[in-house]
Amino acid sequence: MMKVYVHILTTYLAVVSVLCFWCRQFFWGGAFSVGALLQFLYVISLIDRLPLTMLILRKALKLVWGLPKVIMVAHAFTVVMLLWMSLGSFGAAGVVASNMSDEGRWWLLVR
Repeated sequence: MMKVYVHILTTYLAVVSVLCFWCRQFFWGGAFSVGALLQFLYVISLIDRLPLTMLILRKALKLVWGLPKVIMVAHAFTVVMLLWMSLGSFGAAGVVASNMSDEGRWWLLVR
């Protein structure tokens, strides 16, 4: 199943590249085609290692699933990161609002 997802990503990059060339966006078409080529070469070089990787991840998941404290710590750090993200976005909105007139500032900070 993992191989299917990897091939879907490569196909997506190739299709986006063709669409960019079709819309005369040559820079982005070239960038996405190089990305698709690099993704394809990466997949070809590592496709045989995916079953081993999946086996290791299953064993690690069984180990972590048996330790509820590890999951609690992960949830706590997720909450901390969400709070940090909201603080950063509020600060960025404040920086943008500082360059606006007074009637639009409060609306930007509420959004």
